[in-house]
Amino acid sequence: MLITSIEYFGDVVLTRRYTLSKRDRKELLESLRMRFPNLEISKDSVIEILHIDKSLEVIIIDRVPALIRRDNEWLPHLKFLLKHGIKGFPWVAVDKGAVKPILNGADVMAPGVKAIGGSFRENDIVIVVDNEFFKPIMVGRALVDSEKMKSISRGKVIENIHVLNDDLWNIV
Repeated sequence: MLITSIEYFGDVVLTRRYTLSKRDRKELLESLRMRFPNLEISKDSVIEILHIDKSLEVIIIDRVPALIRRDNEWLPHLKFLLKHGIKGFPWVAVDKGAVKPILNGADVMAPGVKAIGGSFRENDIVIVVDNEFFKPIMVGRALVDSEKMKSISRGKVIENIHVLNDDLWNIV
């Protein structure tokens, strides 16, 4: 599917959407497997690229937004994580009281952290899940490494980048 005209979605301008050829799909899958070794994508999957603007594009796999490239940084899309799980990604579970502020755009604060899965460094991408149902609610950037996060009790620990029902969620 190729969109040649510009369509508007809120403040975001959609400029182009196209399906990758077999050769381009193979190259992209090899590149993604190096970056995300546990990412399970079939070689027969239909992969589309959605260019939003110069600094933002979305990879759509089998009609589900899978990855977002923003300013040359790859982020998993929450729709893909909800469908395929968070296997292979570091995660942080937050308590029930932190969920609503996070969904409204707040960063994760240390007192709300209840569990940490996997190890990560400062500035790594981390998946935030609710402690009760263990469903992903946010993709964020760690402001401290996983070891330090376990020991601190105050301050911001994860920057909010993408949450359920934000502009990135609604764009596709």
